[in-house]
Amino acid sequence: MILSHDHLQHLLTLATEGIDVPEGTAAVIEGSIAEGFGNDSSDVDFLLLEAGDHDFPTMPTIVFVEGRRVEVRVRSVRQAEELARAVAGSARSGPRGVAGIPEDSLNRVQRLVRAVPLRNPSSLKAVRDILPEDELARIVVVWFRQRARQSARYATALAGLGAVDRAASWARTALIQGAKSWVAERGESYLERKWISQQLARVDGSAPVRRMLETAERSDLPPEQYVRHCVGSLPELGVDGAPLDPARVLLARVRGVTTWPLGRHLHLLRGQDVFTLNEKAAHVWRSLRFDTPLPEVVTGDAGEVIAEFLRVGLLRLRWRGGGLVRGYAVASPPPTARRPILSLHGAPVTEHDPFVTLVPLAARRFAEAGMSLVWANIMVENAREDAEGAARRRQWPVVETTSRRMFRQACLAVLSAFGVSPQPPAEESLDWLSRLPELPRPIAESARAVEFRVANADQAARLLTDLEDLVTAMRAAVGVELFPSSFASIAEWRSTLDIGYDWTRLGGYLNAAFPIQEAQDLIATAGRQPHGSGG
Repeated sequence: MILSHDHLQHLLTLATEGIDVPEGTAAVIEGSIAEGFGNDSSDVDFLLLEAGDHDFPTMPTIVFVEGRRVEVRVRSVRQAEELARAVAGSARSGPRGVAGIPEDSLNRVQRLVRAVPLRNPSSLKAVRDILPEDELARIVVVWFRQRARQSARYATALAGLGAVDRAASWARTALIQGAKSWVAERGESYLERKWISQQLARVDGSAPVRRMLETAERSDLPPEQYVRHCVGSLPELGVDGAPLDPARVLLARVRGVTTWPLGRHLHLLRGQDVFTLNEKAAHVWRSLRFDTPLPEVVTGDAGEVIAEFLRVGLLRLRWRGGGLVRGYAVASPPPTARRPILSLHGAPVTEHDPFVTLVPLAARRFAEAGMSLVWANIMVENAREDAEGAARRRQWPVVETTSRRMFRQACLAVLSAFGVSPQPPAEESLDWLSRLPELPRPIAESARAVEFRVANADQAARLLTDLEDLVTAMRAAVGVELFPSSFASIAEWRSTLDIGYDWTRLGGYLNAAFPIQEAQDLIATAGRQPHGSGG
């Protein structure tokens, strides 16, 4: 060790001065210093093993002693023994059980089993009796070998998709994991990857492995050759089952990912996440073939799109004869900053947007806002018809009331497009527009300038003209320029039902709140009129 036993005892005494340590508590040094690695900047990691069965938190106490950062963790012997039994029990299930051991659990057990006792070593012996050092090393061998295999398979898939830079990164990970498995087979079971070079230096016959890593680290190989070098070296490290053959890779569905066309745009749901696809990605998604060798699926430039689907967890990979490809985490892209958030066709997207865009609304709120957007526009059309009829009959109070309803519903439609759900009362809809800084200022100013007093035909005509201009501008701002005149004809009403049906299907699937019961009835009638004979 880089620190002497006496110096460690000295640091332990100073580090635990402010900690209540029961009599008989064991103490060990673990981690890189216990393994014989480390340097002047390395943390000093002490673990105290209390004889009782208290559940201590995982988080360490941090102190600084004589210029060194010192971590002091406390566990009960029962906690340590239970963790060792859990790891040993998983290993008895075979390679699949080993592969399922969380890295944090294996790391904590490895650090404890390989720790150097400083006080009361009998407690450490009890843990080692459950999981002896040689058995632990065998577990680490299998654990790293499984991960190397999975990383190599993922690298193979990415290479087959043309994502060679990402493939190279995963191939390097596979090679390091393979080297960690190789050294663990020779007694070097420490999990931390950064010490692989020092571990290799302590193992006889490691020169070929060191050359493998040096070639990967220091050569200027193009990405394709780099992948071939890393993946092709794995059998020499004892890692099999991962040849660089994309034909062994099959696309697989992800449970819970569903497809939802909304108007012109295609959307995917994954739990409460909503993704919208640009036109190219939508075309690729619709043409996917599952359980088909990857080279037969990747046509044209579809590979980069499929690689993105994998990155965000909308697809999975299966290795022919080897189950799902695991070991890589999926991530969501950053939510789009575009405002408004949605239109009649779902989330706005253009050909210049990324293949996959995350909508900044939870799925249920997205559906509720979309249904409210449709409904508010229907109410605009309804109020317009009423106001125009009242104007023709010179019913000026009715013109005022219906015009105000038209105006408020137009405001609610704008709020819906910006993702406001649940919606405010109609009486407060104008005030809420001020909360939308992205709304063009002329629209907000025009909205506040509308005057609803009507006493003659000229005032009625002027009000209806002003409202028509304002509604047109509002709709243009949120992508609803071509909303049907719902109450003008049966064809226009049919178009309105078609728009609403996509949204209500999504709302029904998500058990969302419907604006009115009639909207929910659209699902039962499959978007048709309820009492018609066929359309």
